[in-house]
Amino acid sequence: SWRASLPIPARSPTCPIMDLPTAQLLWTAAGGCFTLAALALLLEHRRRRRRDIDRPGLVDWNAVQLLAFTLAVLSAALALKA
Repeated sequence: SWRASLPIPARSPTCPIMDLPTAQLLWTAAGGCFTLAALALLLEHRRRRRRDIDRPGLVDWNAVQLLAFTLAVLSAALALKA
């Protein structure tokens, strides 16, 4: 044949994070989301206390905090069931 045949690996390489148990991945996601929610809380506090009130903010930190906290609670609940 005109094509060179490439050897097919016996086992496809996997990402090391995919070898983790499901519960551990969910707890990691919950921790990351809780961290993001705490960061959004601090940044919203900083935005409310700004000196120049006419400088608008580009990010709605309340929405980021709500979404991150919701995802953290959901991830933690699923990790408890896993």
